[in-house]
Amino acid sequence: MDPTYSSTDVGSTDGARKKHFHGPAIENFPLGAFVRKLFGPPGKVIIGQLILQVAAWGFFATIWAKGFISISHFGLPEPIWYKPLGWAITLASTALSFVSSYLFSWGLRQAMTLDLQREGVSFDNFISKSKIAARSPILNLKERRERKQLDIMAASIAVFLLTGMQTSGWNSLLLPTVSTYDTDVRGSELNLANPLLQPMLASGEIGFCVTNSSELVALSVGQTGSGFAALNGDLDFPTSLTLMDNSFNTSTGGILPVAFRYANVSAWFPDATSIPAAITAPSIGLNNGLSWTWSILQQGFSADVHCELRNLTVDTTPSLSLNITGGADGSPPNIQMSSTCVAPEGPNPTSFLNSTVISSFVGDHQGYVVMIACGGETGESYQLILKGGGLYSFINTTVCTFTPEITTVWADYTYSYYSDNIAVQPPSSSIPNVGGPAGISAITTIYNMLVFAQGTNANAVGDQLTSILQDEDGDNRDLLDAIEIYLRGVAEYSGTILRACLSQANGTFHGGVPNNLSRSITGKLHTQFFGWEPTISVFWVLIPGTIVAGATIYIVLAAIARHAADPMPEDAFDPSDTMQLVSASAAGGLSSVFAGRRGNDTQAALNVSITFGEFEGMERALIIKHRNV
Repeated sequence: MDPTYSSTDVGSTDGARKKHFHGPAIENFPLGAFVRKLFGPPGKVIIGQLILQVAAWGFFATIWAKGFISISHFGLPEPIWYKPLGWAITLASTALSFVSSYLFSWGLRQAMTLDLQREGVSFDNFISKSKIAARSPILNLKERRERKQLDIMAASIAVFLLTGMQTSGWNSLLLPTVSTYDTDVRGSELNLANPLLQPMLASGEIGFCVTNSSELVALSVGQTGSGFAALNGDLDFPTSLTLMDNSFNTSTGGILPVAFRYANVSAWFPDATSIPAAITAPSIGLNNGLSWTWSILQQGFSADVHCELRNLTVDTTPSLSLNITGGADGSPPNIQMSSTCVAPEGPNPTSFLNSTVISSFVGDHQGYVVMIACGGETGESYQLILKGGGLYSFINTTVCTFTPEITTVWADYTYSYYSDNIAVQPPSSSIPNVGGPAGISAITTIYNMLVFAQGTNANAVGDQLTSILQDEDGDNRDLLDAIEIYLRGVAEYSGTILRACLSQANGTFHGGVPNNLSRSITGKLHTQFFGWEPTISVFWVLIPGTIVAGATIYIVLAAIARHAADPMPEDAFDPSDTMQLVSASAAGGLSSVFAGRRGNDTQAALNVSITFGEFEGMERALIIKHRNV
């Protein structure tokens, strides 16, 4: 079908008449001219609105995909700066809203200019669109009762509301808030009380982790560190113990720290890779910069330790022999302590730990602390015999009844962008573990600790006890209490190391702890963060800006499509500029249209159609459009 044209007089003085396109004919659409117009001001309006919408919805999509974004992830201020930051973001939101509203107004004014350039519009339509472009609501109900006028009035009110709501939309999107999140967390961990571990110990399957892991260089320093941390914590001194990148508040409590991600332990155990994640991550996901706290009821490990001073000899039960040999020929003296007591059972019932003899070379006038471990007279506990000399002669012969225990504890985790900490609460329940893997591991760790702590000049354990007791009055009970706390801290450390060794993915159990050796753990997770969180309310407040952007783009594209073949005005015309409007009206001789400013005087003028043209040689003039029938 051929396109339909009509002749239209645009009011030129030479009476030129031009064809105007009215009917659809896609095959004859001037696509090239349409595209060229997009490279001018109309394209700037469209691109501006698209940039704003891509920024708004892109930011919202990012938050939605991540679950939330903490502001501390970017190194920005914490909630104490909430008000200054809120002021800055409100200012930015107002500016972004203004840009969107301005682009809408600019786009509508361009469309009006194109219509005036060719088609012309009535004064009523021109004034209504000018008010809408200025985002001014049309509320004159008495003079506008026709359906068309009611539609224009509704459109003006909608534009007024939508453009005004954009500020709150941007503010809701950009302003970080303080939010809280609480949920249950569940997972699993190695069950040291599982009866299946005992035959595995007898077969040697878990023997390395029970008796050899305490000899690893990467873990030996923590043996004395754990006892010293426990002792400082009991005295309310600020202290912590760092193990496998986890910071414990004074003691490990015998737990294996649980996490949402695997823990790399390749630096701690030979041929190790990692410890699998023990608990499931919350549905909101994890992000750097987020502070987390969670409390989980876990299985721990500790020991009941009671120490007393005893005068032991080769004839007592248990017996004790202390010999110092060498030193006369210039070689360092050899301190050797032994007992005829029965050593604790080793990895299997037919073997015993090599713990009833200890020897160390020390320098003249230096100090030593030595210890042997016995199986215990009743079979329900072990006996640890300690003695110091030289610098540590204040440690007289001390016998400690040592009963390993598998405990149940609450572990409070605090992870943040700046620091992390684990606080293990006192046990809520306990069961003895004499002869079990954890108990044997604890005895082995304490024995090895005293061996590794001894140097030719000093002993690390003796130095730490001295630093704690140097301000005391020398009461024996203070020393005994300190030794009990120290040994308990090392025992709890040994429980953590045993769990870590057995839980690594490339160790005793391929892939981590099997289900038949696991126990379930539960807890509560809490986080409070200052940042951005996706909510349905944020989604809805973005709709007004999207509607404004869509309306702007539609108005501009429709106007260009209607006037694709028409030349663009050489100079811009701003209907909202009073000076331009008055000048164009005067240049076009429109003063004769108006008889007054009240009642029927203005009503008659509203029905007059106007267009751009020339009047008596004046360019850019608003003139009366003459219709040809």
